Amino acid sequence: MVVRYQGQRAHIRFHDGTTYGMPSGPLVQIGIPEGGMFVIVTGWVGKVPVSSHVERPHDARPALDRRGGTPKIVDRDGKKMVTRQPGR
Repeated sequence: MVVRYQGQRAHIRFHDGTTYGMPSGPLVQIGIPEGGMFVIVTGWVGKVPVSSHVERPHDARPALDRRGGTPKIVDRDGKKMVTRQPGR
């Protein structure tokens, strides 16, 4: 979150409560106001950061349908349980 703009610097607060200063140019360029939220996106190659930029926060994506389409049937096969698709 941008706490305050002061000249060419922006005072920002991360979700854990720590505060830092950073150049205000990238934040002003995408129109983040004081009190506004933003996301820092960092590109990595292995363990080395190679690029970073700021973006507006994205809306949450819809949940994925993880049901797989058809229910499974559980058969008891001796001492173990076996799952199978219906019709098989």
